[in-house]
Amino acid sequence: MAACSPTEDKYGYDDSRFQKDIDENFHCSICYNVLKEPRMCRNNEHIFCLACIIRNLNENSETCPECNEDLSVDTLRRAPRSVMNYLSELKIKCDFASRGCPEFIRLEALESHVLNCGFSPVLCSNEECGLEINKQDRVHHETEVCEYRRVKCHDCGQIQELVGVLMEINNTTSEKVEVLKENMKQEFKKFQVVKKDVKHVKENLSKVNKNVAELKVTVTQILQKLSNLEMMGNSPSPVKPNEGAMLPGAYGSVSMPAAVLRNIMYAWPSPATVNHGRVRDQDNQDPRPDQDLLNPSVLAQASPPDQKQMLGERLFPLIQQTHPDLAGKITGMLLEIDNAELLHMLEFREALAAKVEEVVSVLKAHQARESKQH
Repeated sequence: MAACSPTEDKYGYDDSRFQKDIDENFHCSICYNVLKEPRMCRNNEHIFCLACIIRNLNENSETCPECNEDLSVDTLRRAPRSVMNYLSELKIKCDFASRGCPEFIRLEALESHVLNCGFSPVLCSNEECGLEINKQDRVHHETEVCEYRRVKCHDCGQIQELVGVLMEINNTTSEKVEVLKENMKQEFKKFQVVKKDVKHVKENLSKVNKNVAELKVTVTQILQKLSNLEMMGNSPSPVKPNEGAMLPGAYGSVSMPAAVLRNIMYAWPSPATVNHGRVRDQDNQDPRPDQDLLNPSVLAQASPPDQKQMLGERLFPLIQQTHPDLAGKITGMLLEIDNAELLHMLEFREALAAKVEEVVSVLKAHQARESKQH
C-alpha cells in the first residue's frame, strides 16, 4: 500500500514530492505530472508516461495525442538516455512521507527504498488485533504494547510461594499497626491527663497570683497608714515588753527589737550628752524629734545601696564627735552590719558607743601588726 496519491500508482509523479522544481519539458502532456517510465511517439518524439499513453491508445484512438500520427503500444519508443539520466538523479520524497518518513531519495532508487522503508504499513500479527502499524514499530508493538500479545507464563509454584510470603508480611504488618494504634490510644489518654493537670496548675497559679496581688495592695496600704501616722506625730501602737516586731525592708521584713518600734519616732540623746561613748541618764525627759532619725517607711522603699548611704550619713557625724580621725573607716566597717542592728544603735547610743570601741580596738590591733611587719 502506497501512501502517495492514488493516481501515482500508475501515472506520473506529483511535483510537490520533489526537492526542487522540475523543468516543464519533463512533464507528461496527458497527466501533467513528472514523467514516469517515459515513452515517445516514433517521428516527433512527443513524450508521455507509459501508463498514460497506453490508456489513451486503448480508450481513444491509436494516434499520438500531440501530432495525430499513427501510434500503437508496439510502436512506442523509449525516452532518450539523457532524459532517463536527468529523471533518475531527481530527489523525491518517499511514498510513506505522510506516515513519517523524512527521506529524499534519488528517483532511480525509490522503488528499492519503498520496499524496505521502516514507515511502510504492516498489520499486527497478534490474533484479534489487526492494527496497522509502521514496519519499524512492529516488534515493539507485538511484544510490549499490543493488548493481545502473548505473555510468558511464570512458574505457578513460585508465584504461589511469593503470594504466601506477601500474605505473611501483610499479616505481620497488620498486627504491628494494631499494636501501634493501641499505643497511640494509651499515649493520647496520658496526654489528656497531663493536659488536665496543667490546666489545674494554671488555675492554682492564677489564684496564687491574685492572692499575691491582694497582699501587695494590703502591704502598700499598711505602709501608707504608717507613713501618715509618722507624719502626724502619732505614736505607734504599744508593743509588749520583750516582744519583737517586723519592719518592711528592701528584701522582705526585717526583725526589729520592740524598743526600736516603740521609740523610733522620737529623738536620740543630743551629742552633748555623749561622754566618751557613754550616754548620760535622761530619765523623766520627753522624747523629741531629731534630725538623725530615719523614717522606716522611706528606708524600706529605698534600694539596698541607698539604705546604706542613708544610714552612713547619720552614723558618720555621731562617730566623728568621739573619733574624728577614724570616723570614715569606722563608719565603713559599721555599714557591713545588718540594717536592723544599725537602726538599734542609732536609737541606743550606748550600743553604738560599745560597737565603736570594738571597731577601734580591731583597727589598733591591725595597725600594731603592720608596724611589727615593717
